[in-house]
Amino acid sequence: MTPPPGEVREMLERDAKEEATDVENYVRLAALAEKEGLIALKLKMEEQAADEDEHGQEMRRLGG
Repeated sequence: MTPPPGEVREMLERDAKEEATDVENYVRLAALAEKEGLIALKLKMEEQAADEDEHGQEMRRLGG
């Protein structure tokens, strides 16, 4: 069963906001990792932040 279009837009908007929060958290973790000299972990957190940012952009694009 397909949900009504309004519900889909709301879901995509909510997901995009959650992705943005995830990006902020990963960036914060990357900074902490750098402070501790954990360069490999810093890079992984930055990569994850980039992935989440792409997901958020896609959600916003789909939501129109």
